[in-house]
Amino acid sequence: AKDAARAEREDEFFATITVGDIVEGKVERATNFGAFVSVNGFDCLAHISDLSWTGVENVTDVLEIGKCYEFQILKADKESKKVYQNIINFKISGKVNYLYNSTECNKNTIYSNLLKLGSDEIIVDMGAYDGDTIREFTGYTQGRYKHIYALEPDEKNFKKLVKNTENMQGINLYNLGVWNKKDTLIFSKKAGRNSKLSSEGVPVKVTDIDSLISSKVTLLKMDIEGAEFHALEGCEQTIKKYAPKLYVCAYHRNEDMFALPMKILEYNNSYKIYFRHSPYIPAWESNFYCTI
Repeated sequence: AKDAARAEREDEFFATITVGDIVEGKVERATNFGAFVSVNGFDCLAHISDLSWTGVENVTDVLEIGKCYEFQILKADKESKKVYQNIINFKISGKVNYLYNSTECNKNTIYSNLLKLGSDEIIVDMGAYDGDTIREFTGYTQGRYKHIYALEPDEKNFKKLVKNTENMQGINLYNLGVWNKKDTLIFSKKAGRNSKLSSEGVPVKVTDIDSLISSKVTLLKMDIEGAEFHALEGCEQTIKKYAPKLYVCAYHRNEDMFALPMKILEYNNSYKIYFRHSPYIPAWESNFYCTI
C-alpha cells in the first residue's frame, strides 16, 4: 500500500512538471557529476554541466548543501528511473514480472529520441556479431553513414560479418576483441552472440579503441558480454576528446549497473545518461544511452 501510494504521488509529481518550469529545491548531497536536489520530496539530479553557463569544477563551488535554490527543469526522465528500479529489483528477486513491468522500448525510438542518429555518423561497433546492429543503424538512417568500424572476436561470427557487409562502402572490419589495451586473452568459442572472454577456450587478440582509431567518432556501441567496463577504459581518450554518443550494454554483469555510469561520468561529466530496456530474445537488453 505504501509503495502504491508513493507511485501515485510520483505520477502526480511528473504530471505537474514540464521542461522549462522553475521549481524550488533543497540541495541534499553533492557528487562529482552533480547535486541531488529534493523537489516536493522527490530526488532530482542537477547535472554539473547545467549549473553554470561558464562551467564549474565542483558542485559546492555554486551550491551549498542544505540550502534551497530555484532550478529550471531541463529534462524529466521518469522512464529511466522506472526502468532502472525494475531491472535492479529483477536482479535481486529473480521475479520476471519486473522485466515485464519495464517499458519495452523500440530501438527506432531510442535512435530517434535519445541517440538522434544522423546521416553522417562515424560508428564504432564493438561486438558486431554478424552485423545485426549495423543493419539496425543503417536501416534507421536509410543506409546513410560516414564510416563504420566493426570489431568481432569470434572467427565464425566474423565470417558472417564479412559476408553480410561485403556490399557496404566506408567500413573497416576487425577480427578483434575489445579491452583496455592491446593483449591476447582467452576466448570461449560458443559460436554465437554469447561468445565471450573465459578461463578456457582459444587465444584471441584484443585491442583498446584509443590506439586503434585516432580520428573522430560520433557513436560508440558496446555489446561485448561483460567486457564493457574494460572497453570503456580503452576508450578514455576518445570519449574525452570527441564526446561521442554512447550505447553501452549493462545486462551482462550485475556490477555494471553501477560501475558503467560512474566510469562514463568520470571521463566526461557532461553526459546525460538514459536507461532503457528492450525485449530481445533470448537475452533481455538493458542498456545505457548517453549524449551530451
